[in-house]
Amino acid sequence: MSIKDTWNEWDTTKKILAVFAVCCILAIIAVVAFGGIGSGAQVKVNYDGPYTGIIQDGNTIKMISGYGNQTFDLESDNIDRIHTQISKTDDGFGKLEVQILKNGEVVEEQSTSMPYGFVSMTVN
Repeated sequence: MSIKDTWNEWDTTKKILAVFAVCCILAIIAVVAFGGIGSGAQVKVNYDGPYTGIIQDGNTIKMISGYGNQTFDLESDNIDRIHTQISKTDDGFGKLEVQILKNGEVVEEQSTSMPYGFVSMTVN
């Protein structure tokens, strides 16, 4: 009995499960090949309003803008220097908090509550 014969005998549910299993295996291989889950560096912005700014990691500069809490993944897993400057774009007195994380650990954190205030950090 060949694989083709076996495949043709399976019902739709078995075929869907087989395709799903293959996709899961490929996803696991991709995660392992590209450095795992949760590795590398991130910039986390916590604010209940709008903001804009830049994140520089190595030779890459990323312009960001957002509203509310967001986490930005950086391009490289082996980053020696990270610079970020995030500005509130409203006149609220809410707290803008910015964190730089490496491998899931906060390595630098600053905040401001000033209207149109900003946070600027560099981590080596």
